[in-house]
Amino acid sequence: METATSQNLHTTINVNGRAYTARRLRPSQAIPLATRLAKILGPGIGKAIPSDEDQKKGKKVNIGLLMEGLAPSLDEVKVDSFIKDMMSVVAYQNVFMSGNAYEDHFTLHMEDLFPLIGELIQFQFGGFFKGLLVAKAAPAGSDQA
Repeated sequence: METATSQNLHTTINVNGRAYTARRLRPSQAIPLATRLAKILGPGIGKAIPSDEDQKKGKKVNIGLLMEGLAPSLDEVKVDSFIKDMMSVVAYQNVFMSGNAYEDHFTLHMEDLFPLIGELIQFQFGGFFKGLLVAKAAPAGSDQA
């Protein structure tokens, strides 16, 4: 079993010349947030990701279909709440991005917010989504899933 160390519990995410430090979510935080993320992204991803056969033919994610699928599930209150909860484990210059610090910082640096959230989702949930892809790719009855 791997032991949690400072090295694998934190990462630095650089956006527009600013270095943000993110801490890994605890399971009690990560599981509800992953569920909320799936509810936000699920409909869009289902429509936009080409089938395995189409991917072999070189087809890529269709951004138009992604946005079309996401639009109905995007609730500004739920998305805002998700982002604020994700940002609770992010610090800039040793100040955690929650409450007024979040509001003040991103009022001045809104251009950092969405790239940072994208990187943060990859850091927090990348292994989970990679595991789903491996399970999906494994043949039926295989031990990989």
